Amino acid sequence: MGRAEVKTKLIHMSFNLYHAKMVLGAKCREKGIYWPWPQFKKLKKYNNMYKGKRCFIIATGPSLTLEDVELLEGEITFSMNSIVKWFDKTDWRPTYYFLQDISVYKALKEDIQKYNIQNMFVSSYLAYRFKIKKCNVYPLDYMNHIKDNTNFNTKFSKDCSITIYDGYTVVYSIIQMAYYMGFSEIYLLGTDCDYSGVKKHACGHGVKMDKKLESNVTDRLVYMYDYTKKVLKGENIKIINASRGGKLKVFEVVNLEDVLESEENE
Repeated sequence: MGRAEVKTKLIHMSFNLYHAKMVLGAKCREKGIYWPWPQFKKLKKYNNMYKGKRCFIIATGPSLTLEDVELLEGEITFSMNSIVKWFDKTDWRPTYYFLQDISVYKALKEDIQKYNIQNMFVSSYLAYRFKIKKCNVYPLDYMNHIKDNTNFNTKFSKDCSITIYDGYTVVYSIIQMAYYMGFSEIYLLGTDCDYSGVKKHACGHGVKMDKKLESNVTDRLVYMYDYTKKVLKGENIKIINASRGGKLKVFEVVNLEDVLESEENE
């Protein structure tokens, strides 16, 4: 067995142990027992904080522009990952900033540390491994996706203080958190679901996707969004796609300017 194979096996063993701890921890938290993870209980303050309001989840697909995010000044926004690379070009900041991928954090660590990011949410494994301070830590269940990205599966958590389920993208974690916060309208922006072009991300990224993973990334993401639509059917919540192009056709597609203009005219 080569060094690379040993390293991969050790990583998988680490995540398997982490997954077991998260599953056990979630069962305890369902019964109101948060020891030894008391920080997850702090997430309860966000439950229904924005009951009936709207928010915008800003992903970093190649269709996203700097002008788009600046249009959202004053709106409640979530964003993630490499959006931090635009912070030296604009005064706009997301209301909430999310991180959960290890390779992404390694690539963006210097950029993240450069800014005093307010309201940062970091997945539990990432926060513990790199001892990230001054953030909200959320209990992420990776659903064995680190080891297997071919047999698509996920779940949807309606209580983020108990667990959040991975859905192949940090956007899925944010959708669960937006649901937990009580938003009734969730607009998606920059969710292209398309990595086929030369430009993979709007703001640069620094992480090269494994060719094996890249081959089915659109299928994984579309599966996740379709699952989200099904699991939230009948709920008093709408998810609307305001991305400019891309391959996400699961949700109603709207023009961002029309959404903002209609709000101004009300």
